[in-house]
Amino acid sequence: MLFACVGSGCDTVGPGDDPSLPAGPAVIASVGGNAEGLWRFDLETLEPTSVVETDRTPIGVTASPDHEHWYTAWGTGSALDGDTRKVLAILEPASGRITKRTSTPGSFRGRAPILYEPVNDQLVVFDLDGTAQFFDAATLELAHELPVGEVEGAAVAHTGEKIYIGVSTASGPRVRVYDPTEADIVNTISLPDNLGLSDVALSPDERYLFATTWSSLGPPGRFYMVDMKSSEVLFTGPVGSYAELAVTPDGRHVFIDCPAGGMLGHVPTNQVLRFDTQARELGVFIEGGEALGLGYEGLVADKITMLPGGEAFAIRNPSPARIRLDGGEQAIPALIKVDTETAEVLATYTPERDEEGYVKSYILHLGTATAPDL
Repeated sequence: MLFACVGSGCDTVGPGDDPSLPAGPAVIASVGGNAEGLWRFDLETLEPTSVVETDRTPIGVTASPDHEHWYTAWGTGSALDGDTRKVLAILEPASGRITKRTSTPGSFRGRAPILYEPVNDQLVVFDLDGTAQFFDAATLELAHELPVGEVEGAAVAHTGEKIYIGVSTASGPRVRVYDPTEADIVNTISLPDNLGLSDVALSPDERYLFATTWSSLGPPGRFYMVDMKSSEVLFTGPVGSYAELAVTPDGRHVFIDCPAGGMLGHVPTNQVLRFDTQARELGVFIEGGEALGLGYEGLVADKITMLPGGEAFAIRNPSPARIRLDGGEQAIPALIKVDTETAEVLATYTPERDEEGYVKSYILHLGTATAPDL
């Protein structure tokens, strides 16, 4: 089912309405609550323009190179009953409908994404048991499985020739390099310190690997820049726990959100950092929520994604979903678009609340995707 959202509300698309997703790039978010599914937000205004409904909250979205097919996935069942399953689905943005789906036993690894691997035209997902699973993107049939470990982040090279899989091990964070032509792990990059891994990203030329880690003891986390030819760590610096990465299309800057909290209750840094890859300098780009007009100092930006042109990034602010507003209190934006040069807020999205002051639908995962012209 497709929904069309205008302003702060969502209405079901009725007979005769065009169910196709608007053409062009957009911010795509996985949303839970009253309207679970993939929400499309306008790239300029962050106004929600459409929602593709799913059975449960999706783990994210990925797309084929021609953008004609999008892919998403979500989990169903109950772990208590031992009947959890992973659902994979093909979405055609031209029609706005999910055209095919399949399910397989198991559970998704919490922070791991869904990826598209173009060499073999396969979807890659990660099971809670530490297995990477590869599905045919046309039939959604399981092609093969590969043990990789506790995956926390992964990235596909821009050429599609490698997949970089970040895992946490007893010996510290590792990045497994998967070669689609070999269908196997061909290299492992070790990061120093006995830390858990948070996220991985690549420079556009695939010369450098960027990674963040977290620790339950001492400093919250670290940021790493690694030379892909030598596997040498070229730079390391402190960041918040569970930090995620967004790289500009020219490779000049890496933006790092610095959340905290989670199960271990780290204190938030209230910052977004920017790393200059040429000068190899790490500095504060946003200091506190007041800089973004949130009306309070705290800033827990726990998702970040670069917009296609590189002129801005979007960050998720989870606070609205955690705070009940009563009376005349200021509404809090859940999605914020920020200029990559000036840190100016260019647009925001503030979720609708019910009569009791609770958010109706909340953003969980964040990314971008493009719908082709009809």
